[in-house]
Amino acid sequence: MKKREIYIDIAKGIGILLVVYGHVLARFQDANFYYSCLVIQNKIIFSFVMPLFFIISAYFQRVRLEKEKFDHIKYLQKISSSLLVPFYTLSFLFLPFSYIIYLTGNQNLGVNFANLKEMLFALFFQQSNTKYLPSGVLWFLFTLFSYHFFSYLWIRIFKFRAIFLVVIGIILKIFYPFFQNTYWLGFNKFCQFFIFYAISYVFAHKVYFTEDIFISWLSLIFSFLIYLILIFEDKNNFLLQYVSFLGTTGILGSFIVIRFSYLFNSKLKTNLIVKILSFFGKNSMAIYVFHAPTFVICKFFILLLNISNILIKIFFIFVPSVILPLVYAKILSFYRPAYKLLLGRNP
Repeated sequence: MKKREIYIDIAKGIGILLVVYGHVLARFQDANFYYSCLVIQNKIIFSFVMPLFFIISAYFQRVRLEKEKFDHIKYLQKISSSLLVPFYTLSFLFLPFSYIIYLTGNQNLGVNFANLKEMLFALFFQQSNTKYLPSGVLWFLFTLFSYHFFSYLWIRIFKFRAIFLVVIGIILKIFYPFFQNTYWLGFNKFCQFFIFYAISYVFAHKVYFTEDIFISWLSLIFSFLIYLILIFEDKNNFLLQYVSFLGTTGILGSFIVIRFSYLFNSKLKTNLIVKILSFFGKNSMAIYVFHAPTFVICKFFILLLNISNILIKIFFIFVPSVILPLVYAKILSFYRPAYKLLLGRNP
């Protein structure tokens, strides 16, 4: 398991760097440069990067739920303290800052422009409404908690077969266009990404996380070719568009990252890049929850310094938004209860 965890950390490290970079690029959607140079990068990144984290999470969820000695109370405490509690504590931490920016009327800092009533309503009833949450990226924590709780009910309480989770995932994905604006209890995100979680829960231990080198190389090359076909599909080809819509790019893209991480780690265990990526992966939670607030700080200084070059702006937002969350986490680690409350784990 230790060997496996290293390459999974590498995959998470790659994923979190792409998440931050993709969110930085999204800040420049109003610029002409975005549509000429950056839009394809974001299309590729977000075709698989969030599915990647759901796939990895579902793999470990299966390990937890299939333990012979399963403690229901401890399990529910675990998923609540690691996901639901950080969702609310972080949201209430960011809420006053978002509200102050709302009162000042400064929309140039990239903060969701919602009033106090809208933010509170989203927190308690519309947990995937990224337009109104104090920090829009936190939808992931609530959605992952929902998946863990649902799979717990399905497998341990009702004792249904796991394969039917995949059926549910496909059905929800098909009907997602009808629910994409249904924010109640994060239902739209639940529908959008559950297929990845379900497929991973059922198949990941045999497909995504195999340690056979030959199969890894062969499947990696094949998956990469299919992924390229789908990501650049003909807009008039209905079949390719439908296959892509069902989440194939997310499934393949995540597979490519995980298989690449395994091969990379198996060949270059002592490589500095391996160590850096695995370090980012181990701290992916801190980077994820703190990178968006760091955007606001970086945006403020960019406006203050009157920087106009988009590439320079991207650099001065991306790099601090990866590094500074690690600094915040290090500071929090000196007070373990605060670290546990905000990041859902011990330092």
